[in-house]
Amino acid sequence: MRNGPGGERNDIVLKVRVARPDDADSIVELVRDGFDKRRLGTLIYGCRGMNRYIRQQLNAPGEISDTAFFVAENRGSLVGCAELRLHHDAIFLNVICTSSSHRGRGVGTKLLYDALVTVKKESQRKISLDVFCDNFPARSWYEQLGFKPEYYNAWWSIALSQRMARPQGQISGYAQADACQRAFGFSTLVLATSRNSYSIGILGNKWFRITQQDLLSDGEALDCLRILDARRHLLGIFREDPQTILPGNVEQICRSARMTMKLDDLLRKLSI
Repeated sequence: MRNGPGGERNDIVLKVRVARPDDADSIVELVRDGFDKRRLGTLIYGCRGMNRYIRQQLNAPGEISDTAFFVAENRGSLVGCAELRLHHDAIFLNVICTSSSHRGRGVGTKLLYDALVTVKKESQRKISLDVFCDNFPARSWYEQLGFKPEYYNAWWSIALSQRMARPQGQISGYAQADACQRAFGFSTLVLATSRNSYSIGILGNKWFRITQQDLLSDGEALDCLRILDARRHLLGIFREDPQTILPGNVEQICRSARMTMKLDDLLRKLSI
């Protein structure tokens, strides 16, 4: 046991393990505590049914699931969590969070190292993540580990105008999306027009989440979204480009950086 300034205990007995379904509530609480409250509404972790969603995700057979959750315990209390998306040749770090009382105490380092060592396959050579540019503590940590920006995304709030022509587009997957929305508070459906096909995320009660910027000039797509719910705004997440021209009814919410590095380099750095 060691004592810190003033005699308080600062010893940690840390254990990292694969998450269980009964960890779902604690995972969501940790993640929500780690994000700016203004941003939670733009993330699925801010949706009302995220606890239920993670619980069901954790019931999937781990050896064939594309998503892995890990938690860090200190003397039986959950103090950190990580979510990894597993691809054939890469790993994506969806989220990693530690409790406010354990930040800066090495929890994130051990959690990330143990999680990666557990799931890594020989074919996986790269690791990537997204981080909000104004989240300076997280960005600094990733940079110290060796992550480099690959590109930047701008996040936009775009109001749907009330004009509506005769709709020409079509949506598919509505019944499944409606069931997911009721259960989890978020969902996805596909919208097809004569110009293109779009994946539309539905977040909470406010957003249609889009990542294909050409939807903004597709009147058929916009008309379909107005019919679905004209009260929603578009949450546009687009790669930054100086040539980008957006409509006048937009407001930039934030920026995020896509950061990457070699997986083996990260493991060596974490092990030190």
